[in-house]
Amino acid sequence: MNSIKREVEDSHDIESGPNVEKIDSTASSRLNYNEVVTSVVEPMPSLYDNEINLILPDVEQGQSYYCQICMDNNPMGSEYKLSECQHAFCRDCISNFLKSKIVEGQVYPKCFYITRTPIPNKENEYEDISCSRPIESRDIEMLFQHDDETLEKYRRYLYAKENKTARECPNCNYTQLGTPNVTPMMTCEKCGLKYCFFHANAHDFNKFPTCEEYEASIAKDNKSTTEFIKSNSKPCPGCGVHVMKTGGCNHMKCQCGVAFCWLCGKQIDDATFPAHFQWWNPAGCANLQVIR
Repeated sequence: MNSIKREVEDSHDIESGPNVEKIDSTASSRLNYNEVVTSVVEPMPSLYDNEINLILPDVEQGQSYYCQICMDNNPMGSEYKLSECQHAFCRDCISNFLKSKIVEGQVYPKCFYITRTPIPNKENEYEDISCSRPIESRDIEMLFQHDDETLEKYRRYLYAKENKTARECPNCNYTQLGTPNVTPMMTCEKCGLKYCFFHANAHDFNKFPTCEEYEASIAKDNKSTTEFIKSNSKPCPGCGVHVMKTGGCNHMKCQCGVAFCWLCGKQIDDATFPAHFQWWNPAGCANLQVIR
């Protein structure tokens, strides 16, 4: 009984005395903890947003530019602005683009910078419009001022494009003007090779003094070749290209995918044993699939 009485008395003492201070202290510590937790779980600034905000002001302030070739933002000072349209690209990017065009013999490249433009009378709809302004020769001269090989090739191709009577020596690639109205024979000013204005070095002036004689010889060779093709090949009923049979059965298949019969030239189905060659088909070449 005494122990029970003490426990009841201790429970009443919770409302006063030292135990009250203990409870208050616990409540205070819990309050501080909740404050800390609240401060931790509050939304924090997004690092991604901060990165975007670090980039965008640079673009807006003109401290960087966007290259539409490498598709990257680059610091100002590394770009090259085209003279005609002032569109900026990385110097290396635009140089590589122009070099590929020059290698292909294209000496009148155009700017391909894309501008997204609103479509009239259509809300929230846009179209991409290419600049298409010419890239001037001074840009190419400037970009390749330290690349003698590319610059020489550009000048040579450009000279040939702008001069209809210009021809390139088949031996050393030296370009010079010819006089086809006077004589088709040209002598290279650099290496001395004699070649034809119209047929380059295919025309041997030692064998054929004139172009007419050379062309007559070529026509004769072409005629012989044509006759050989006609007698040893047959036209595909699909694309018309002549196909030569060197062996095998009469079931032919052209590169265009059309199957046809070698004997009659009709288009057939592309099965292992086409109906065209079956014994019961009087309209086809019955039983003649493997007969030569």
